Amino acid sequence: MRRLFKIVSLVWLLGLGHGHTQNGLPKPKNGSTYVIAHRGAHNGIPENSLAAYQTAIDLGCDFVEIDVRTTKDGEFVSVHNATIDAYVMEQKGKVKDYTLSQLRAMDIGIKVDEKWRNTKIPTFEEILALCQGKIGIYLDLKEAGPKALIPIIKKYGMEEAIVWYLPASAHKELMAIKTNCPECLIMPDPGKKRNINLSSV
Repeated sequence: MRRLFKIVSLVWLLGLGHGHTQNGLPKPKNGSTYVIAHRGAHNGIPENSLAAYQTAIDLGCDFVEIDVRTTKDGEFVSVHNATIDAYVMEQKGKVKDYTLSQLRAMDIGIKVDEKWRNTKIPTFEEILALCQGKIGIYLDLKEAGPKALIPIIKKYGMEEAIVWYLPASAHKELMAIKTNCPECLIMPDPGKKRNINLSSV
């Protein structure tokens, strides 16, 4: 059985270059540990679908993890893999090589179960509309520029409801977030254990 939840203790979120702690996170709903539904609560449900995210909301999770990619025509969708091969029948190719309308014509549900037939790849904005005021978002930047996502996030007033996950080595993207959205919450991945400076904790 696939793991339903990715459980993470978010003890602190460090601000880049300023040495201060970002304090926008609400308290966990369940004790002292944040519960993140990885790709949504997708046990028997198409992953990264609105149905998977709604199930996570219904279960009382703190966050849903989404994977943001850019389509051929510059729109934003949530798909974990770089290709659509694993999700649809009789079609293959990279997400970035399809337009939004082409991707939306694909059925990502039928491979999971007949009852999910006609499930569509969600757009970034659809996910924000669903999650706003109900659950936080753990945003994994796969193939998308932060500067283009921030205005959409601000439209929904979710600057402090989203945790940005990206490698600590992605300096350009990290600084773009800090510059264009100082209140946004960033959780850089330091990579290997030796990269963590325990003396600063």
